[in-house]
Amino acid sequence: MGQKGVVMETTKRVEIYTGFACNVRCTFCYYTEHKSIDEFPIERLKKELQLGREYGALDVDFTGGEPTIRRDLPELLSFARDLGYRDICIISNGQMLANHSYVEHLAKSGLNDVLLSIHGLNETYERLTQVRGSFKKITQAADNVNALGIKLRTNTTVVKPNFKELPEIASYLLNLKPEAVNFIMFNPWYSPESQKEEMTSTYSNSAPYLRQSIDKLSQVIRRITVRYIPYCFMEGYEKYVCNFPHRRYDPDEWSHATRFRIESRFWPGLLLWRMVHNGVGPKLTLNLDEQIDHVVVGSVQRSLHVKGKACKVCRYVRICDGFKKGYAHLYGLGEISPVKGKEIRDFMFSRGSYLNSEKP
Repeated sequence: MGQKGVVMETTKRVEIYTGFACNVRCTFCYYTEHKSIDEFPIERLKKELQLGREYGALDVDFTGGEPTIRRDLPELLSFARDLGYRDICIISNGQMLANHSYVEHLAKSGLNDVLLSIHGLNETYERLTQVRGSFKKITQAADNVNALGIKLRTNTTVVKPNFKELPEIASYLLNLKPEAVNFIMFNPWYSPESQKEEMTSTYSNSAPYLRQSIDKLSQVIRRITVRYIPYCFMEGYEKYVCNFPHRRYDPDEWSHATRFRIESRFWPGLLLWRMVHNGVGPKLTLNLDEQIDHVVVGSVQRSLHVKGKACKVCRYVRICDGFKKGYAHLYGLGEISPVKGKEIRDFMFSRGSYLNSEKP
């Protein structure tokens, strides 16, 4: 898979959802719509961790909500370590991690990877989280993680209130020295109506600031990813774009197949339902994980994305996700600017060589 001579390995990372409860109130987060904020039972999470290893997962991301508000998080980390997981990560807003002794306790329990959600600087960050003092805490969290030698990665959700600040965020991130930086375009998938127009920055507006940020980061940061943006807005920066088909080969992304095999153990008809509901059948020549990935990726692309007539003459038409349907509903498809050139059929044409070249 990928360019000629480039051999890609599939991701061995699985996500474990700890619950939807959180100690900040990010204005763009769709979890606020969930009526239930109960934590998932630890017995269920331990079973999911066991199944993940059974299905070949080697790395795990604990996500939420906010994992650090669980009192039993150290127990979950230790359980993952004892099962033999390599990277044991929490995706966090950093508020609890501002306490150095707490981070040290998590590290002794097995934590060796932290993915911090850094969505702005100073006042912007605190407006988005709706918690005063939250930016100071996440900065202290990053310092604590680095001081203890824990791998640091970052997520930045790109929204209307922060897109012009992206180059400044990039400068801030350089000081933190994360191993990987992810920019995630906010898209109105499951978000409440009140969030959609207020939070959704257009691709045209955001792309120049994303490119400036990449220019700042690329000489130092080992891996940079921009998720959920059509290729035509990132010409010259294609290797940084991660669409749905790419996720299978990105070590920082989650395995669709592993997650669905886990969920299928609790709901045996899940995969069959996905196949029938979306009208997507697996290729008989593929192994089980490849068949599941084919079904899930195909169904997601069909159900969440749309392409315009102008896309038909773009060299990326076969490999681009296109526009999210919620985004297209808000802004239409008038931004599409097809890129001329020979049609590309290999979706890993540049992403594959980039990921391979950035391996430690």
